[in-house]
Amino acid sequence: MHKDMHYAGTYALAKLAGLNDAAALKIGTSAQFVDDAGEDIAILDEKTGCLLASEVSARYTAPIKYALGGQRIFLLDHIDQLNIWVPFHFLPGGKGKTLTQKLVCQTDSEIAREMIANHLKKAVALKNKGHEWGPYLIGVAAHVYADTFAHYGFSGVSSRRNLVKATSIRQISGVGKDWLKSVAAFRKKWGYLYPNIKERALSGFGELSTKTEKGTMGHPGVGSMPDHPYLRYSFQYERGDLLHGGQPTAPRDNPETYLSGCEKLHKYFTDYVAQSGEEVDGKTRKDFLAVKSQIAEILALEETDAEKREEHWRKKARELWGIKIPEYRGEKWMNHFRGIKTRKRALASDAYRFFMAAAWHKKTVLDKILPKHGINIECRQFRIDSGGFSEKD
Repeated sequence: MHKDMHYAGTYALAKLAGLNDAAALKIGTSAQFVDDAGEDIAILDEKTGCLLASEVSARYTAPIKYALGGQRIFLLDHIDQLNIWVPFHFLPGGKGKTLTQKLVCQTDSEIAREMIANHLKKAVALKNKGHEWGPYLIGVAAHVYADTFAHYGFSGVSSRRNLVKATSIRQISGVGKDWLKSVAAFRKKWGYLYPNIKERALSGFGELSTKTEKGTMGHPGVGSMPDHPYLRYSFQYERGDLLHGGQPTAPRDNPETYLSGCEKLHKYFTDYVAQSGEEVDGKTRKDFLAVKSQIAEILALEETDAEKREEHWRKKARELWGIKIPEYRGEKWMNHFRGIKTRKRALASDAYRFFMAAAWHKKTVLDKILPKHGINIECRQFRIDSGGFSEKD
């Protein structure tokens, strides 16, 4: 999903659930900030000796760069796959017998529902104890949960199960780009993610990837098609035999799954309002059934530009429900955090409250929730070899 859903859509749904402006802004900004917090920042309070660091929740390339034949190659950091892409963007669904089958993201999975229930309980407890980072945690959870309605069928590690037959992609509905050309351009730009583009890597790393060994991470095989709310399309996995259930063909109805995701998020925010004691905005509070068809129409806008889709959310939210969606403040959060010099100021900043929420989320998902479902990626069930993951089981 893009900013139109993670920020504008999330903010609007939070308001429709009855949340006040301040809480909705923290939740909506945090939901989008998961995609934007990709910078390592550390603050040292010289008076106390306290070191406060950012929590990275998105990293699109590894920091290692080198030139080969005049072309810049970016190495994908496989530690980041386990610490960033799995817990924040491709929450494992837990289905199947092998580890890499279980790592495949599933829409509204049992793991996803356990995650949001767990985070809701924690956010309410924080509120009751007078701590301020509960809404930021709800926003982080909202991002991760929403992504299960877009990223399902793919995993956040390099895997053959993510490979897609390029010639199998079919656009069923949704005007705009020539999506086959778009996917080809996506693969060219992000070739280090996709094995169909072989490149010789730095000595000691071997080839970045090959079809038969390591596969690809995420959904570059279908480009950004999962992130467009209005698209209906289909594709075939290259290795459908490796999938849980052995289904090689994957029809996708983004309008349907996105609408389902909106309904689930609205309920999640409604539960938070009921349990947290947050101040309620009765003017914008609405039952989801009363606005479902209107939200479906917003999602159906056939527009490839995410900024224009975001503006569409703003326009419709104002016209239909009297909700004014503020400008996104993620960049302001980060700029403010960069200038902080003391622990006291850091703890009171929006950015650091987000970092506390993101760090708690990552530790809880990786150390508690996933191991309960037989997914223990911290216990050397994967080994890193020449640029990819190989399964031991």
